[in-house]
Amino acid sequence: MSTAVSNLLLDAIGAGSKADFERHCRIVALERSTVLSNLGDRPRHAYFPLDCVLATLATLSDGSSIEVNIVGREGAFAIVGAIGSGEVAGRVVVLVGGRAVRVPIRYVRAEFEQNAHARAMIVRHFENMLFQVQQSALCAAKHSVEARLSRWLLSIQDRSCDQALHLTHEFVAGHIGANRTSVTLAARSLQRHGLITYRRGVLTITDRAGLEDAACECYGAIKDRLGRLFGWRQLSCVGSTTDDAPI
Repeated sequence: MSTAVSNLLLDAIGAGSKADFERHCRIVALERSTVLSNLGDRPRHAYFPLDCVLATLATLSDGSSIEVNIVGREGAFAIVGAIGSGEVAGRVVVLVGGRAVRVPIRYVRAEFEQNAHARAMIVRHFENMLFQVQQSALCAAKHSVEARLSRWLLSIQDRSCDQALHLTHEFVAGHIGANRTSVTLAARSLQRHGLITYRRGVLTITDRAGLEDAACECYGAIKDRLGRLFGWRQLSCVGSTTDDAPI
């Protein structure tokens, strides 16, 4: 399998594979807003994003929802099937369209059972997801909409390697747990300070350093945790990509 952009978790699993794991990998295109699973589903495939971003949403009976975590080229969706019940814990949607590597769950499970290195990487992935859920809950309760929006945009850019994001204010509100009016005001403030531009549903980060200053501490906490768990220097696509290799 050859691709210019890699998935860090998949690379880590494959590095210690004792079987022909790569033979079962397929690159697929995922369109924005596609629903990959709903609560309680048992997916047959795991997805390792290359340049797409997936989001898990917790939903209520009235249809309202909030994002609890996102995953991009640092992790995977549905590998819970390799070690647990196989049921997903929320609604999973494609937040940013792009490519992913699709692998049948049974082969991920085989790697988990037979390969100590793969097992360690998958467990660390779940540690990272748990930390992200905890930090997101704290963030929603304690930080301003502007700071949360800044964190969210940076996190998506890190994972998608895309400067321009196709987002509506209503869509963003449903993911960061805010109302549409608050998101609109926050976006206007960021644009007024020259950190982003927003035209016709396309949001572009124009001053990344400034946006990092505007983001809450949760952005750095989640990113630092990821680095400590996997030994990666950085996740961001901005600048050289050579730093993304494991140390």
